[in-house]
Amino acid sequence: MGQDFQYDVFIGYSFNDWLKMRELEECLKKEGLRVCVNALCKEQSRAMILLMSRAAFEYEWPTLEQHTLLFRDPTNSERRFVPLLLEDCQVPDEIARFPTIDWREQTNEAYEKLLAACRLEEEKTGIAPEEKEPVIEAPAEPEEPQEVVSEEAEEETGEEPDEQPLEVSLPEEPVIEEAAVQEEKQDAVPWELQEEAEVSISPGIEEVVIRKAMILEGHKDVISCVAVTPDGKKVVSASHDQTLKVWDLETGQCLATLTGHTNDIWGVAVTPDSKKVISASHDTTLRVWDLESQQCLGTLEGHEDCIIAVAVTPDGKKVVSGSWDQTLKVWDLETGGCLVTYAGHDEEISDIAVTPDGKGVISCDADGVLKLWDLGRGGLWEMASGECLITFKGHEDEVCGVAVTPDGTRVVSASADNTLKVWNIRTGECLATFAGHKSTVWGVAVTPDGKRVVSGSWDKTLKLWDLETGLCLATFEGHTRWVYGVAITPDGKKVVSGASEGDATVRVWELPPPVGEATEGAVEILLP
Repeated sequence: MGQDFQYDVFIGYSFNDWLKMRELEECLKKEGLRVCVNALCKEQSRAMILLMSRAAFEYEWPTLEQHTLLFRDPTNSERRFVPLLLEDCQVPDEIARFPTIDWREQTNEAYEKLLAACRLEEEKTGIAPEEKEPVIEAPAEPEEPQEVVSEEAEEETGEEPDEQPLEVSLPEEPVIEEAAVQEEKQDAVPWELQEEAEVSISPGIEEVVIRKAMILEGHKDVISCVAVTPDGKKVVSASHDQTLKVWDLETGQCLATLTGHTNDIWGVAVTPDSKKVISASHDTTLRVWDLESQQCLGTLEGHEDCIIAVAVTPDGKKVVSGSWDQTLKVWDLETGGCLVTYAGHDEEISDIAVTPDGKGVISCDADGVLKLWDLGRGGLWEMASGECLITFKGHEDEVCGVAVTPDGTRVVSASADNTLKVWNIRTGECLATFAGHKSTVWGVAVTPDGKRVVSGSWDKTLKLWDLETGLCLATFEGHTRWVYGVAITPDGKKVVSGASEGDATVRVWELPPPVGEATEGAVEILLP
């Protein structure tokens, strides 16, 4: 009698291939397969897919090899081992004897072969454990050895491959359009692919300067962070005067002042249902507030230094905090318990952002580094050891702010080097640098349609950028001191900003419609 497996597929992978694993996991689940990526459940899995890359074999092979033993056992006819080649790499002899599926081009043919292998359909794939096929090896390139991408990768060399890799976007629901055209693309993969856009400047565009704003007054010190409730009705501001204020976005009226922190408040976030607010303070605590009753529901304690940033997961169940103690903590919002601590930064953390799918969190620090962490499975991967999935390097000074595009494919960072950078979240590659501010860029936010970026700077201005072209579409002038926090309303029509002492106002600005206008001569696009 055959074994009853709980999972169809277990995926073994290197941390460097985490995002590729995520893409594959989502696609296989949509095909009805039961997918496991946690090594604890490999015993209950019928087949194993090994994601083969340079990082997998050079850095994590001892662990991955142990995972494969159960599936490579020739006496176990009920299990299947499926090596999947992600890139050119030297395959160990013990793996090379197995048939390999070439996933470098991600073709439909390869995808169908993978599906069949996972479903144990030998009549479709011709793959069986006892069969032998030619070994797929990396082509010899003695003059230009291939670069291994890992967490500890060196600075970018400036060299680029002949063909740019495609970026994979996984929509939550199938998008059916241009069917006739899609049928002709026989080699297209079964999900939507987006090519990286080139950054360019179009000359002859007149300057757009916006000075009109609704001004909200009441704070007595730096307004370090602002947030808009997901229902678009209220603004919550956090200040170094140790208070939070709740404002009516339509009228500008102050609806409530929340007190309780004993030191500067640096961060604020709102739950998806617009009912709770979480604040982060220099007093090393987080506080959870009920917006309707204006009462503090609880205090989260555990950090050893100033908590600079806070975010809520899309499901509203977890809170993530970043601290000057160089750690991130994940909290259960219902119980207030700390679920896991991530350690790996060498300097003070300055901001965090949770990915739209709730499975990852981006953090940045005073050393100019950003890191991507696996939020989906937290402590199961011993993240407290300092390991992370991807490290982004390129800024020349502290990274002060970070945001993720709504489709989860790109990261935008703001830095004390006066620039913003756009990164490919899957590879860690810097796609473009936006230069135009004259001082530290502290705050950054992305519009809900993912097409534009707003930045706030210590040069007292905000700027609106086109994410694809890098053009500066508008400059907002009016603040009389440094701009810190920025937030965009859910409808994408307004941007909210807060400024430092001497100004200490919240301002609400109308965003111009996305007509593609730009500021001539006020922006320099620096390609990586």
